[in-house]
Amino acid sequence: MATGTQRRMNPRAKSIAVVSVALVLLARGSAALAAISAQTSNLTNGFGTSASFGLVGNGCISDSGWGGACLDGNALIGTRGVAVSPDGKNIYGASTTSDALTALSRNATTGAVAQLAGTGGCHSLSGHGGTCVTGKALDEANVPVVSADGKHVYATAKLSNSITAFSRDAATGVLTQLAGTNACISLSGTSGQCVVGRAMSGMSSLAISSDGKHVYAAADFSDAIVAFSRDATTGQLTQLSGTAGCISLTGTSATCIVGKAIDGPYGVTVSPDGATVYLSAHHSDAVAVFSRNSTTGALTQLSGTAGCVSETGTSGSCVDGFGLDGPTFLAVSPDNANLYVSAYFSDAVLAFTRNTSTGAVTQLTGTGGCVSEFGTGGACADGVALDGAHNVAVSPDGENLYAASGEGDAVTSFARDATSGRITQLTGRGCISEAGSGGACTDYIELDGVHGLAVSPDNKDVYGGTFWSEGIVFLSRTR
Repeated sequence: MATGTQRRMNPRAKSIAVVSVALVLLARGSAALAAISAQTSNLTNGFGTSASFGLVGNGCISDSGWGGACLDGNALIGTRGVAVSPDGKNIYGASTTSDALTALSRNATTGAVAQLAGTGGCHSLSGHGGTCVTGKALDEANVPVVSADGKHVYATAKLSNSITAFSRDAATGVLTQLAGTNACISLSGTSGQCVVGRAMSGMSSLAISSDGKHVYAAADFSDAIVAFSRDATTGQLTQLSGTAGCISLTGTSATCIVGKAIDGPYGVTVSPDGATVYLSAHHSDAVAVFSRNSTTGALTQLSGTAGCVSETGTSGSCVDGFGLDGPTFLAVSPDNANLYVSAYFSDAVLAFTRNTSTGAVTQLTGTGGCVSEFGTGGACADGVALDGAHNVAVSPDGENLYAASGEGDAVTSFARDATSGRITQLTGRGCISEAGSGGACTDYIELDGVHGLAVSPDNKDVYGGTFWSEGIVFLSRTR
């Protein structure tokens, strides 16, 4: 396990990690619980105050089954991202090492999960020896998303430089990759298998607008955010024409609009009201802010310093922020009032207020504005189990924020003040980690290198992913 300042990083300078999350689904009521009942028996009292939800671990699924401690899954090695369908029936994961998109069913009553039977349980680049459907452009599958209508699933693939598109059977959860070149968009066209796109090198993450009309994706190696229209009937994606199809740091040979503070784009999210798109850039140590034309899908970076917040102010072109060393993923609260950001090298979770008219954000200072592993020199509250903070998710009820810590091998719980947007790490059992974090957290298995998070739409459960544990962990919310 990495400790201190050691990072499981890829070779690109100051890059956050190709380190990925193997979906960590803890299956309540499954046979796996028998093997870990001793771990969960002391967790029934919950966490924090009566008004705040902490997490309880209840099970796991992994590629190897972990000697019977977890359910035995398939094509889950290096699962990075995780998404829950809007109807709560399914969970989808993208695994970078298995080059696969996996599909699981979810029992909405118990929270239990199971991988779909046969080849319905996965699509992979190689077909995984006949156990998965052979898919296109899935080399280092990265992050999945499900459309709000539940009809389609999309996933980025970093080494394929692509976005892949699948239709979803709402009754069974089974995915089918779209036919012909509609199956994917990639930088090269992937030998004629995909539509050719622009500024799509090193696709990192993606987000769908709440109206389902558009998809936005972060292209890490192109230093770009890429925009697509979506056909809600067929699921087909089409990159916006001309320079509206991308915003990049250099303009990408005049094929994109020139943007600022977007060196190394990593995470992207669309506000629930559909008005604003936010992008984290881990080389610029910044969050970039774009207004969205809901009709055309085109993005425009806010003018002046409102267009970005960065660790250094980026020579006066951005608002000068703090705790933004290596920002990773972002989440907007359901009430549109706040933006939350995880910062990998700052070991921090940061809170911003959001202007609902313009989309501009203001970093909160003082108590509740941020929580970090060591307090960031007094600028943030001193938290625990936040080493390598990699992901954040806000519960649909808006009461809590959860963070995944890739180096701390932990998921941490925060109460959210709906009025101010400020966050407070829950006390007592406010975190759950692979080794208990020196007694500060509840000790639990299958959390080694947890990086991805998703909260179920019914507010009951949190699903995450662990790259090094090669599996899926499920955590239930409890008062």
